[in-house]
Amino acid sequence: MRLVRRLEPREYGGMRATKFFDRVYELRSGLSHGDAPSWRDVGNMVSELGRFTSDLIDLEFTSPTSADGT
Repeated sequence: MRLVRRLEPREYGGMRATKFFDRVYELRSGLSHGDAPSWRDVGNMVSELGRFTSDLIDLEFTSPTSADGT
């Protein structure tokens, strides 16, 4: 979650990065545990999830972190 917080104040799907991560995790949990969300809900997140993932990877490999890992 520390890495996700470093994306703030960026927004994905109209939500701050941490809220978006929580929403995607809820969808993943539903898919994994038999309480599947609608395909519309999943579809609405797909493009933003791609951008979010790309930003996380970029942040991890191109941005320096402080000594405490933040």
